Formats: sequence, C-alpha cells, structure tokens
Amino acid sequence: MNGKREFGDYQTPPDFATKVCRYLRDERNITPSVVIEPTCGIGNFLNSSLIFDADKYYGIEINSDYCDECINTIKDSRVYIINANIFGFDFNTIKAEGDFLVIGNPPWANNSTLSSLGSNNLPRKKNFKGIKGLDALTGESNFDKCEYIINSFWH
Repeated sequence: MNGKREFGDYQTPPDFATKVCRYLRDERNITPSVVIEPTCGIGNFLNSSLIFDADKYYGIEINSDYCDECINTIKDSRVYIINANIFGFDFNTIKAEGDFLVIGNPPWANNSTLSSLGSNNLPRKKNFKGIKGLDALTGESNFDKCEYIINSFWH
C-alpha cells in the first residue's frame, strides 16, 4: 500500500500556506528561530515559512520523491530536508535549537481507515490518555496520525 489515502497525502495549496504564514507573522507576531514541518510533502508550508527569516528550517518527509522535489525547489541553505518516517523521528535535537514553530498540514488518516487498507504506516500505539475499553466502542479512542505527530513534540 502506498496510495495518497494511506499516507493522508493531501498537499496544501501554496496560496493558502502563504496566507497562514503571513497571518502568524503579521497578526500573531510569531518569530521562531526554528521552523519544523513534519510530513512536509512537496514543501508548500516550508517554502512559505521562509518569510519568518528563521535560523533553520526542517522538513521531514517519508516520500523520497517529495524530498527530492523540496531540495530542488527550495534553494535556501537554512532548509534541511530529512527523508524519514515521522513515527520514528526524534524531535528532541531540533527542539533544543531554539524557539520553534511547528507548521504544516499533518496527514489526516485514522487507525480505522489504515487498518481497512491493510496499512502498516501507523504510529506506535500507547494509551497516553488513559481511555477505557468502553470508549473504544464510542469512537473516543480512534487515535489518528495527526494526533500522534502533534503529541510527539510534547512527550
């Protein structure tokens, strides 16, 4: 399995990524020294985030073709593209480099969908919310990839 649905692969339009970055800079006064785009895809958010004039930019992406496209498109020595699976990536060294901004459009695919596709592109499961068995029946425990990525920064 390697389709768009399995990887939650929906590229953010460049105009939208630019609007988000401008809003964060101009309206929210965000001034990071490090910008991180997990699951960067072809790098639309990463490219738009150059307006922050940060010291370093990191894009992490599992698809090597997308990594190549980022490297060939975003010509800036502060940008580092890392071909890696986000579920095994250690963010601690990047987080230690300064005030960071995590930006992007994480993959939107939940465990139920991935299981039905026979996918193994799943994060390590951990009941960090302390959810009870009954909650599994109500859908409360339908842990998704996006939630895992977001929580990776704080745990």
